[in-house]
Amino acid sequence: MPGFIQRAVSAEANANYNAKLRTTILSQHTAIVTLQPDLSIQSTATTPLGFQVVQTVELLPGKGDAFAASMKEDYLPAYKKAGVKDYWVFNTNQGGPGGERTLVRPIAKYADLDQQGLLAKAGLTEQQQDKIGERRNATLASGIKTEVYRFIPELSYGMPGQTRATN
Repeated sequence: MPGFIQRAVSAEANANYNAKLRTTILSQHTAIVTLQPDLSIQSTATTPLGFQVVQTVELLPGKGDAFAASMKEDYLPAYKKAGVKDYWVFNTNQGGPGGERTLVRPIAKYADLDQQGLLAKAGLTEQQQDKIGERRNATLASGIKTEVYRFIPELSYGMPGQTRATN
Protein backbone atom coordinates (compact mmCIF):
# COMPACT_ATOMS: atom_id res chain seq x y z
CA MET A 1 0.00 0.00 0.00
CA PRO A 2 1.37 3.47 -0.77
CA GLY A 3 2.54 5.64 2.14
CA PHE A 4 0.16 8.07 3.84
CA ILE A 5 1.55 11.10 1.97
CA GLN A 6 1.06 9.48 -1.43
CA ARG A 7 -2.47 8.49 -0.42
CA ALA A 8 -3.17 12.12 0.57
CA VAL A 9 -1.70 13.62 -2.62
CA SER A 10 -0.62 12.19 -5.97
CA ALA A 11 2.34 9.91 -6.71
CA GLU A 12 4.02 12.80 -8.53
CA ALA A 13 3.55 15.20 -5.59
CA ASN A 14 4.89 12.54 -3.22
CA ALA A 15 8.01 12.02 -5.39
CA ASN A 16 8.52 15.80 -5.48
CA TYR A 17 8.20 16.01 -1.69
CA ASN A 18 10.67 13.14 -1.14
CA ALA A 19 13.23 14.70 -3.51
CA LYS A 20 13.14 17.92 -1.46
CA LEU A 21 13.11 16.10 1.86
CA ARG A 22 16.14 13.90 1.07
CA THR A 23 18.43 16.93 0.87
CA THR A 24 17.54 17.85 4.48
CA ILE A 25 18.24 14.47 6.11
CA LEU A 26 21.63 13.78 7.66
CA SER A 27 20.77 10.33 8.98
CA GLN A 28 17.72 8.21 9.60
CA HIS A 29 16.86 5.34 11.93
CA THR A 30 13.64 3.35 12.02
CA ALA A 31 12.57 1.12 14.89
CA ILE A 32 9.42 -0.58 16.07
CA VAL A 33 8.79 -0.07 19.78
CA THR A 34 6.01 -1.25 22.08
CA LEU A 35 4.71 0.70 25.07
CA GLN A 36 5.09 -1.24 28.34
CA PRO A 37 2.06 -0.05 30.36
CA ASP A 38 3.10 -1.90 33.53
CA LEU A 39 6.40 0.04 33.54
CA SER A 40 4.83 3.39 32.63
CA ILE A 41 2.85 6.20 34.20
CA GLN A 42 0.02 7.35 31.96
CA SER A 43 -2.26 10.30 32.53
CA THR A 44 -5.34 11.00 30.50
CA ALA A 45 -3.62 13.90 28.71
CA THR A 46 -4.44 14.19 25.05
CA THR A 47 -2.13 17.10 24.27
CA PRO A 48 1.64 16.53 24.37
CA LEU A 49 3.87 18.87 26.38
CA GLY A 50 6.47 21.01 24.63
CA PHE A 51 9.49 18.75 25.16
CA GLN A 52 10.38 15.12 25.81
CA VAL A 53 13.39 13.83 27.72
CA VAL A 54 14.22 10.58 25.93
CA GLN A 55 16.63 8.10 27.48
CA THR A 56 17.80 5.00 25.66
CA VAL A 57 19.33 2.08 27.54
CA GLU A 58 20.53 -1.34 26.46
CA LEU A 59 20.03 -4.15 28.92
CA LEU A 60 22.44 -6.96 29.59
CA PRO A 61 21.24 -10.34 28.27
CA GLY A 62 18.80 -11.93 30.71
CA LYS A 63 18.33 -8.76 32.78
CA GLY A 64 14.90 -7.71 31.46
CA ASP A 65 13.05 -8.98 34.54
CA ALA A 66 15.50 -7.28 36.92
CA PHE A 67 15.16 -3.99 35.02
CA ALA A 68 11.35 -4.28 35.12
CA ALA A 69 11.41 -5.03 38.86
CA SER A 70 13.57 -1.96 39.52
CA MET A 71 11.21 0.21 37.49
CA LYS A 72 8.11 -1.12 39.29
CA GLU A 73 9.52 -1.19 42.81
CA ASP A 74 11.94 1.75 42.83
CA TYR A 75 11.38 4.30 40.08
CA LEU A 76 7.63 4.39 39.42
CA PRO A 77 6.59 4.86 43.08
CA ALA A 78 9.20 7.61 43.51
CA TYR A 79 8.23 9.31 40.25
CA LYS A 80 4.55 9.28 41.23
CA LYS A 81 5.48 10.75 44.62
CA ALA A 82 7.50 13.44 42.80
CA GLY A 83 4.37 14.38 40.83
CA VAL A 84 5.24 12.86 37.45
CA LYS A 85 2.04 12.54 35.40
CA ASP A 86 3.47 10.79 32.34
CA TYR A 87 6.49 8.52 31.97
CA TRP A 88 6.54 5.94 29.22
CA VAL A 89 8.78 2.88 28.83
CA PHE A 90 9.05 1.22 25.42
CA ASN A 91 10.68 -2.07 24.37
CA THR A 92 12.44 -2.10 21.02
CA ASN A 93 11.01 -4.94 18.95
CA GLN A 94 12.84 -4.27 15.68
CA GLY A 95 15.45 -1.80 14.48
CA GLY A 96 17.73 -1.91 17.50
CA PRO A 97 19.26 -4.25 20.04
CA GLY A 98 16.75 -6.68 21.52
CA GLY A 99 17.44 -5.45 25.04
CA GLU A 100 16.94 -1.77 24.18
CA ARG A 101 14.47 0.26 26.23
CA THR A 102 13.36 3.81 25.53
CA LEU A 103 12.24 5.91 28.50
CA VAL A 104 10.25 9.08 27.74
CA ARG A 105 9.26 11.86 30.14
CA PRO A 106 7.37 14.86 28.77
CA ILE A 107 8.30 18.25 30.24
CA ALA A 108 6.76 21.68 29.68
CA LYS A 109 9.92 23.78 29.22
CA TYR A 110 13.71 23.65 29.18
CA ALA A 111 13.79 25.12 32.70
CA ASP A 112 12.31 21.83 33.96
CA LEU A 113 15.72 20.27 33.25
CA ASP A 114 17.24 22.51 35.94
CA GLN A 115 14.89 21.20 38.61
CA GLN A 116 15.89 18.84 41.39
CA GLY A 117 16.21 15.18 40.30
CA LEU A 118 13.01 13.15 40.50
CA LEU A 119 14.28 10.75 43.16
CA ALA A 120 15.39 13.65 45.35
CA LYS A 121 12.11 15.45 44.66
CA ALA A 122 10.34 12.32 45.95
CA GLY A 123 12.20 12.75 49.25
CA LEU A 124 14.74 9.93 48.88
CA THR A 125 18.09 10.36 50.62
CA GLU A 126 21.33 10.22 48.64
CA GLN A 127 21.96 6.73 50.02
CA GLN A 128 18.54 5.56 48.83
CA GLN A 129 19.09 7.16 45.42
CA ASP A 130 22.50 5.49 45.10
CA LYS A 131 21.06 2.09 46.02
CA ILE A 132 18.29 2.43 43.42
CA GLY A 133 20.79 3.60 40.80
CA GLU A 134 23.11 0.67 41.52
CA ARG A 135 20.22 -1.79 41.20
CA ARG A 136 19.25 -0.45 37.76
CA ASN A 137 22.85 0.00 36.59
CA ALA A 138 23.46 -3.71 37.27
CA THR A 139 20.98 -4.42 34.44
CA LEU A 140 22.57 -2.10 31.85
CA ALA A 141 25.04 -3.11 29.14
CA SER A 142 26.19 0.49 28.62
CA GLY A 143 25.53 4.03 29.76
CA ILE A 144 22.27 5.90 29.41
CA LYS A 145 21.89 8.05 26.29
CA THR A 146 19.75 11.12 27.04
CA GLU A 147 18.32 13.47 24.43
CA VAL A 148 15.76 16.27 24.67
CA TYR A 149 13.29 16.68 21.82
CA ARG A 150 11.05 19.67 21.16
CA PHE A 151 7.50 18.82 20.18
CA ILE A 152 6.36 20.51 16.96
CA PRO A 153 2.56 20.09 16.77
CA GLU A 154 2.24 20.76 13.04
CA LEU A 155 4.74 17.96 12.27
CA SER A 156 3.41 15.48 14.83
CA TYR A 157 0.40 13.46 15.81
CA GLY A 158 -0.87 11.38 18.69
CA MET A 159 0.05 10.37 22.20
CA PRO A 160 0.88 6.87 23.46
CA GLY A 161 -2.43 5.04 23.57
CA GLN A 162 -4.09 4.22 26.83
CA THR A 163 -4.09 0.53 27.62
CA ARG A 164 -7.29 -1.38 27.11
CA ALA A 165 -8.45 -4.94 27.40
CA THR A 166 -7.86 -7.10 24.31
CA ASN A 167 -10.33 -9.91 25.01
